[in-house]
Amino acid sequence: YFYILGLIIGLANGLFGSGGGIIAVPMLKKSGITTKESHATSLALTLPLSIVSCFFYIRNSDKILPDSLRLIPFGLAGAIIGGIIMNFWILAAAFLTGIFASLGLGGGMILILYMTIFAGYTQLDAQGINLIFFIPIALLSLIIHTKSKLVKWKKIIPSVICGIITAVIGCIIAKNIGNEYLTKIFAVFVLLTGIKELFTKVRD
Repeated sequence: YFYILGLIIGLANGLFGSGGGIIAVPMLKKSGITTKESHATSLALTLPLSIVSCFFYIRNSDKILPDSLRLIPFGLAGAIIGGIIMNFWILAAAFLTGIFASLGLGGGMILILYMTIFAGYTQLDAQGINLIFFIPIALLSLIIHTKSKLVKWKKIIPSVICGIITAVIGCIIAKNIGNEYLTKIFAVFVLLTGIKELFTKVRD
């Protein structure tokens, strides 16, 4: 089960630059661990996959690393409203992404959607920025969750190993299919994820 989990999460992480957490949490819950443990453990799973994936994205664009570093403080500290009004909404998106990412809820979708729809970034650049943005937030949250003994490290080792393989494959696919088709595929992924979450809440 955990090998399959890793393969799925790795592919989503590499192909979309996000989405790992929102898939991992329900799958981890089905494995028998608690909701809190699932959220915490999903971070431990997606963090190494994001590190691997971000290297592939950085190689494709010079914008990704500097733009990521500009957003990271806002994800870590929350919504710090600066004096430049025109940057407010992208910083607000970074803040919301930080909250959801720290909970292992796939907050990267928020940032990617904002950056592609409103900020004029290409799909590949937005995904790369999101991956780098996620890393320090996940690391900080993971330290807190580990101290609370919520992370099931032994369970996810097979998932991480398999996930790294498919994360690399996902990155290669994302690069080769290009921004236009990748944007459409990402839109379908977000739509299907939203429908799933909607019906899950209805059942609960």
